[in-house]
Amino acid sequence: MFYGEGYDPFLSSRDQASAFAMLYRFVRRFTVARKAARIARGIPSGGKCLDVGCATGELLAALNGRGFDVRGVEPDAQAAEYARTAQGVTIWTGTIHDVPDAEKPFDLIVLWHVLEHVPDLRGNLARLHDLLRAGGRLAIAVPNPLSRDARIYGSEWVAWDTPRHLYHFEPPVMLALLGQMGFVARHAGAVAFDAFYHSLLSERGGAFRFLRAGGHGLSSYLQGIFGGHGSSELYFATKRAT
Repeated sequence: MFYGEGYDPFLSSRDQASAFAMLYRFVRRFTVARKAARIARGIPSGGKCLDVGCATGELLAALNGRGFDVRGVEPDAQAAEYARTAQGVTIWTGTIHDVPDAEKPFDLIVLWHVLEHVPDLRGNLARLHDLLRAGGRLAIAVPNPLSRDARIYGSEWVAWDTPRHLYHFEPPVMLALLGQMGFVARHAGAVAFDAFYHSLLSERGGAFRFLRAGGHGLSSYLQGIFGGHGSSELYFATKRAT
């Protein structure tokens, strides 16, 4: 696995003074609450939720605040310990295979920019299917290689993230894969602000970096919210009743 300095689960909590870090933290305060509302819509309060790759636990805290019974799993031991302490919820260190069987079934399982990292794709989806209750929801967000910002930046697009991203999913491929693994899947739309995030990180410096990134991010954002290809896409999958 290729992580170390390239993977920073503390980005949202570090006290960094760079313009990008401060902007990231400012936007994240709004996006986490919006994300929690979006993925949990229609699931009764009190439902049991699992965040796979929960990092420092901000999404778990938001879901907990909405009345859900939350759990998390995170491969980075330091981030997992931070989340346990900061959020006061159950976090396992490891992968989806380290979630105890006694904890299932879950009403909601979230993989937010996680599925593209896992080496055993079908094995992980089979495990997710096992952990989810019949009729439960799997929420998956992944980068979209068909997005406008991916086309603009080409090989410089940050979301290629080689070699940490092992897969990239065009929407029809994702829906077909989830169907093959026993889910009823649907495309839930673009992840709006990822267009700006990906565009900013794809720029390579210069005096007009923020201006160029803002323009490209805006065009990709608008395409995504009006039904085109978003920079990242959200999918909902329901476990078929047996």
